[in-house]
Amino acid sequence: MLVVLATAGYLAWTRSQASSLSGQARTPVATSLPSADARLQREQGPSMQPSAINLASKALEFEDLKLRAKRGDPVAQRKLAQVYDACFMPNIQPGVFASGYEQQAKLLKDPGQAPRMIQIAHKREAECRNVDGGAIIPRDLIVGWFEQAARNGDLGAQAMSYALNQTVLDQAAADQFIRSVVGSNDPAAIFLLGNTVGGAPMKAVSAEYKEAMSGPNASFAWMVVGCRMGYDCGPSSDLMESACLFMGGCGGGDFEEMVRSELKTDEQRDAFEQKVDEVSRLLQKAV
Repeated sequence: MLVVLATAGYLAWTRSQASSLSGQARTPVATSLPSADARLQREQGPSMQPSAINLASKALEFEDLKLRAKRGDPVAQRKLAQVYDACFMPNIQPGVFASGYEQQAKLLKDPGQAPRMIQIAHKREAECRNVDGGAIIPRDLIVGWFEQAARNGDLGAQAMSYALNQTVLDQAAADQFIRSVVGSNDPAAIFLLGNTVGGAPMKAVSAEYKEAMSGPNASFAWMVVGCRMGYDCGPSSDLMESACLFMGGCGGGDFEEMVRSELKTDEQRDAFEQKVDEVSRLLQKAV
């Protein structure tokens, strides 16, 4: 299962390309584009598009978020990076993103999830037209806002910056960062730290954190704990809409339900519970 990076746009796309090359992609990602004739023939039913009122509200929310980010609010800066990430693919070629998912939905193992995937794709495409007027979003804009938020003290953004750049931390720096996240009581930092598990940033952690930061379930354990603490992982969250689009998780449940649905044996479920307990114990020690 692919890790959901932030809100999964550019970040999920790059991860999916790497997985595809190694033959390990869980679900094909809608990167192929339909022909011009197919785009002309596509008809969008009224239920596919968000209402004009909702789109106007989203546009105002984006402009307010961008203003707060420019004024130096680190949380707003991290969230702005996440918005740009979510809109990376929809804004590459406006009008094509959703139609690609109309074809992608046909590949889902559960045909009953297809309408949700199509609806989310149309919603995402429509909302992203309000992000800088639907302009193409450079990678540097996503990475840059994460890095700015990190410099201003947002730990979740720092985790994302480490994950994106595959920053190699020595043991002291890795341990100190985990200590900061664990002591922060910040659900976003806990969730996003999961993106560093198994990568270069956390390779050198000491024995104190080794168990919680290693193994096939560790990344998702940190994320699930972050969800339980209050990170927005609900069925209608941006996170789960991205999980539907980029991971094929369109069942309508929350993030933890999606993770658990991938655990097929009692052994896998027990290992996951143990990993969640390990992460939870670290947090309890810090209280």
